[in-house]
Amino acid sequence: MPRKQTIPTEIQEEVLKIVEEFNRKTFTGEHNPILKALFGKTKRGFAARFKGKFLYLDRTDRGRPSEICRLTWNGKMDNWGFAIIGTPAISTIPTNGCLQAQAM
Repeated sequence: MPRKQTIPTEIQEEVLKIVEEFNRKTFTGEHNPILKALFGKTKRGFAARFKGKFLYLDRTDRGRPSEICRLTWNGKMDNWGFAIIGTPAISTIPTNGCLQAQAM
């Protein structure tokens, strides 16, 4: 029986670093004083979850998590399948490096 495809540990670690760096650059200190006054230190940002060959990207805003998208591991860091979560018909779009581009 063929082995179930999974995202290699080193790729998972790299993805987590990219997401963490993006959150640090984007959400640290809440640059907008009005938002900071309204929401205080509410956790905001993105989080990655892994299941088999899938990477699920969630966003927490105002303390509420929501699923954003699902990326499918295609064997290379710069080649992921992409599906938006929450649509009636999930469609797949090739990304070709989208994950890295969003983190920079």
